[in-house]
Amino acid sequence: MVAVDDVTEYQTCILPAAPCNKNDPASCTTANNCNQVGLLWTEATRVCSACAVGTDFDPNSKSCKPAAGVCDARSLSSCTDQPSCSAVAGLWYKNACISACPAPAGIGLAVAEDGVTEYQTCILPAAECNKNDPASCKTGDACNKVGLLWTEATRVCAVCAAGTEFDPDSKSCVAVTKKKIKIEVLDLNKNLVAKAAKLKAKDKYTVKVTIAPEKVLPADHLVLVKISYGSVVKTTFVDKKAGVDVNGEEKVEFTHDVAPEFKGNMTVDVFVWNNWPSLSGIWEALLPEGGNEQEGGSVTYAVE
Repeated sequence: MVAVDDVTEYQTCILPAAPCNKNDPASCTTANNCNQVGLLWTEATRVCSACAVGTDFDPNSKSCKPAAGVCDARSLSSCTDQPSCSAVAGLWYKNACISACPAPAGIGLAVAEDGVTEYQTCILPAAECNKNDPASCKTGDACNKVGLLWTEATRVCAVCAAGTEFDPDSKSCVAVTKKKIKIEVLDLNKNLVAKAAKLKAKDKYTVKVTIAPEKVLPADHLVLVKISYGSVVKTTFVDKKAGVDVNGEEKVEFTHDVAPEFKGNMTVDVFVWNNWPSLSGIWEALLPEGGNEQEGGSVTYAVE
């Protein structure tokens, strides 16, 4: 026993402590004898109690922890297969059940061995798909989006063969057909938008026009691009160009913000005109394919 000065010890008489019985936690009146029999001591209330169901007393931390071998949300490491891991909302990744994905992976879905059931796992972000490096494109959508050909059987992305070009509508390589006027609509990433796709209201697009005349275009000729919403002309782009020889080529490119309130069809018409009055009208049409979709002078997209 320690004296009042907290240093000097002296002999006295001490009653033996009541035996601590694991089956009777109330019989354990100190932390030591409570913990020694595998029970939990709560100092704030000075109460000894059994651990909750599904947990065991840990003598090292003197606390209750999930029972070893029980697969539940508190002990994901005890889940040894994908079905049991998924059943307790864990992430099955690299043959282990975890609660969060390691960076830079993110949560995604995978298909179980039955080929039908989906479960949550961790998926690394796909490498950026580069048109100049087809091997960097790992999915059909990414490959096609940059104008390359995807072969599903071999899961290979490749450049179209010489003399062909990628057609985003059929997602195949087709023979190059040189049109006098070629209109392309590109998204913000400068990827070609398929004609079957829908443009989005409020989004910005690039209109790219390529002109390959079969006759000489004189200096200072005009390239006019008309954008219509339904039957209403929304905007007209005019560019004065230098002369172009036969088999030559010229390009016109500008951006257009689709009106936020518009829903319907947006049409792009292209005309190439002389820049002086003529008997055929105020302006003489050098390539009168504007409004002719077959000749390449017109293209229509749906807007949603």
